[in-house]
Amino acid sequence: MCFGIGNFSIIISKLRDLSEWGYVAYFAVTTSLFYLALTMFSVPWYALGYELPSTSDDRTRLQAFVNVFGPVGQIVVAWFHPITQLKIFGDTIEGVRSMGFVAGFVLLVFGLIPAFFVKEPALQEAPRKKNKRKNRSFFRPLFALFFSYLVFLPEVRLGQP
Repeated sequence: MCFGIGNFSIIISKLRDLSEWGYVAYFAVTTSLFYLALTMFSVPWYALGYELPSTSDDRTRLQAFVNVFGPVGQIVVAWFHPITQLKIFGDTIEGVRSMGFVAGFVLLVFGLIPAFFVKEPALQEAPRKKNKRKNRSFFRPLFALFFSYLVFLPEVRLGQP
């Protein structure tokens, strides 16, 4: 997660003395690294959001919270560019660099809050499942699938050179 947040601020902090293709390469590499880190963060994040609540009502309440504050973050990010134009920054590039580091720090803090304060519920013993070897309703579709592949796969191969 720290890698993704740091990479976000690196994407924003544009270098001054690169060629045109240098900017394209810089943006392509840093953006690819950012989305790789975002994937590694968001997949467990959303999986935890679905697995952590024990009831359907808690799950719905949690996802409603996520779906309300997600657009709020998008509205805040839309104001980053006008903020970078303020006179407190020397120029736009300094404003972008400063806002990138501020945004990275805020994302880091809010991303680490669940790591420290969300506790996993106690593990409950799962009910015993039926023995699959004796379960005929399990084997019927399995055999049907196996024999359909056994019958149709050679026919498909005969028509190809």
